[in-house]
Amino acid sequence: MLIFRVMIFLLVVNTVSGQTFLRTGGIKNIRSIDIIKQVNSTQEILHDQIHQYLSSLVDTSNFQGVALIVKRNTIIHKSVYGKRNREENIPIDFNTQYLLGSLSKSFVSIAIMQLVEAGKLNLFAPVVNYLPELKEDLAKGLTVHLLLKHQSGLAINLDSVTKYQLMEISPKELLALINKTKRRVEPGMKFEISSLNFMLLGLIIEKLSGKNYEEYMKEHLFTPLQLSSTGISHLFSPAPHKANGYRLVDGKVRRIEDLISYSFATADMYSTVGDLFTWGYALQHGWIVSNQSKDLLFDGGVKENGNYGYGFRTQSYMRYDMFTDPGKLIRHGGVMNGFCANYHYYDKDDLTIILLNNYRNLRILDITFKLKELVYGYAIGQRKNTYDE
Repeated sequence: MLIFRVMIFLLVVNTVSGQTFLRTGGIKNIRSIDIIKQVNSTQEILHDQIHQYLSSLVDTSNFQGVALIVKRNTIIHKSVYGKRNREENIPIDFNTQYLLGSLSKSFVSIAIMQLVEAGKLNLFAPVVNYLPELKEDLAKGLTVHLLLKHQSGLAINLDSVTKYQLMEISPKELLALINKTKRRVEPGMKFEISSLNFMLLGLIIEKLSGKNYEEYMKEHLFTPLQLSSTGISHLFSPAPHKANGYRLVDGKVRRIEDLISYSFATADMYSTVGDLFTWGYALQHGWIVSNQSKDLLFDGGVKENGNYGYGFRTQSYMRYDMFTDPGKLIRHGGVMNGFCANYHYYDKDDLTIILLNNYRNLRILDITFKLKELVYGYAIGQRKNTYDE
């Protein structure tokens, strides 16, 4: 606990924060950076072995999506596969938008750290300070830190209190549903992924910013980073170039959609591969939040606590055989009805791998590991996945 309090102090006194950089317009020309221009272009760049592997998955595993691999300032592979609309035979392109599922949590965590840097939020203050409407037995002992770390003890989801009807619901209605749930364990006792954690964080963003969650994300992340193809999905106003979602149902690939209204601030964003790379590039270069905030975001702790920092999982990864020490993998994925997504950043090799897919039943982590191995020049299966990357 002491180390976190020290880091919060550093956040307060740090004057060269990501927020300062944003306010002074330091990234207004981010799209002019050469590698970002290349990634956001429509040009396909193929790595022969990687292309052969991913092409094989289109038929054998229903891979339908886009893959981007960038090492330092060089694109290793950038290509699209399959259809965004199978019924009308419309192919995927680099402007195709995908639901991100739980990868949305990484964006929300950054927004929370921006509020910390602005002096509006204390990670270790009681959540009830910010959400007095939260039911007392759920709020007892609960802090923002525990919400971010998935150690709140709250219910995993809303399954026990709603039938997820096909409709839009308001944040107020969402909080009313959360207040009907029951705590599973005491706060801080156990790591367990819960959608309620980030729903509450979204409500806190609204309380402290005086804006609705979508407006805050636009003003403080999407617009400053020029993420023109990224946003919050809505049931009745989907993204204009969104892929259809598919999954395996009773042995058949069927079109299916998720109820985004119940995924507020936990799995409700959509994006493109170009926007995701731009966001990741800005994050890794300290243009969104301070380095002290990044340390907290990327402090995954131990495996027993899910290797979960604040909205990111971090763990060791296998480097080239010539290196005995592992690198640090910073990642988050997302899986929901019809979609799966993966963002991986390998720090010591400055390697980014992004996969976006509109077929839910895909072993996306396994695929990402194999892609990383191919980048390093190893054949698939040549090395054992020692760290479960």
